[in-house]
Amino acid sequence: CTLLISPTMSSVAVESHEPTEVEEVASLEATFGKPGDVDVSCYEKEVAETSDPSSLMVNSSPQCTDDDTMSVARDISYRPESSLHKHQLDIYFPKGVRYSCNAVFPSPSLPSDISPTAAPIPAYPVYFHVHGGGWARGDRRTWFYGAPGVCLNMSRFHGCLSVAPSYRALKWVIANIQRFGGNPRHIICSGHSAGAHLMSMVMLQGDVYGVSAEEMACIKSVVLISGVYSLQAPLGHQNFALRNVIFRRRYVRLAFGEDPVAIDESAPSCLLLSWGVKSTEPVATDCFISSFINKFRTTSGDSDSPPFPTSTGSVPLSSETSGEHHKRLESLQRRATPVLVLNASFDLGLEIDGKMFHQLLQAALASSTQSPLVQWTQVPGTNHASICWTSETTDVIANFLEEHNALV
Repeated sequence: CTLLISPTMSSVAVESHEPTEVEEVASLEATFGKPGDVDVSCYEKEVAETSDPSSLMVNSSPQCTDDDTMSVARDISYRPESSLHKHQLDIYFPKGVRYSCNAVFPSPSLPSDISPTAAPIPAYPVYFHVHGGGWARGDRRTWFYGAPGVCLNMSRFHGCLSVAPSYRALKWVIANIQRFGGNPRHIICSGHSAGAHLMSMVMLQGDVYGVSAEEMACIKSVVLISGVYSLQAPLGHQNFALRNVIFRRRYVRLAFGEDPVAIDESAPSCLLLSWGVKSTEPVATDCFISSFINKFRTTSGDSDSPPFPTSTGSVPLSSETSGEHHKRLESLQRRATPVLVLNASFDLGLEIDGKMFHQLLQAALASSTQSPLVQWTQVPGTNHASICWTSETTDVIANFLEEHNALV
């Protein structure tokens, strides 16, 4: 909108108008960064990066920040064949824990024992946080993309050993974090924006990303901050709104390609719908998710059956059968953990997307024997970036984790 101030009047009139494409592009770039070439290495499966995590060597001389309250070990490589910044991670130690910058890392030949029968480990809970940046930009060191603020606060004020990777490093962390004082069987997976999308996909189907069932059992809670869950139209769920048209063109298609079915397969909300999950609340008819639901119907009027393609030419979301969809849903229910879905109070419409994903996930886990809590919360006075900078956000996270014994 445009502010019109009369030179002879103290009042301010507001003239509303539809944003132009230039204005929408500027708004999206200010939020998600400017589009560029996708770093394909960020999208390789975990298993391709860490097929033998126990054999990986950490950087023998990482940089280290050490002040009166915090120690941070930086630039620890999690891919032995690469020294690229994007293949390294930073570890933030809890307040008061001194970490020597000149420490010699122990031999990585003995990986962490994550078996259920292993003895308890007297170590810190691990807060594994993946930064945002439109799937192709962003950096674990840049405050704007969230990782430094979240990791510093969770370590300094809430006793976690926080890890900020460059997207994919979960398998390495589970296999190696015990050598830094972290508990490999007590991982809190967290992400912001595109990072929240990636963590939600790992939560739903970790095997697709090379994370084993034993490794998935190490995840004790999931925190999703201002994530993107319906890739086609996440910004307010209006499919043909200019903002979503630009978002698809400048961000989604660069990362996930042009095929709409492939894009839906990478969208957490669409994935849950394809498994037969139904939202706990009705969806507006002009909402993108509603359009997606209309691609499917149930057989013989059985509302409990998995979705099948309609007779109008729609195709299944994936090549998996309805039986396989049931198995995936049952697997999610068996390993269910508490999930906190956070949105900023000014989130470009992502708060609608976040609330819908919360409803779908809540419905998906309703029959879980563990009855985990799925909570959706907006953090007052924050936008898509600043939600990661404020201690109010990490206080909400810590209170949720403490309530569900995920910081023990």
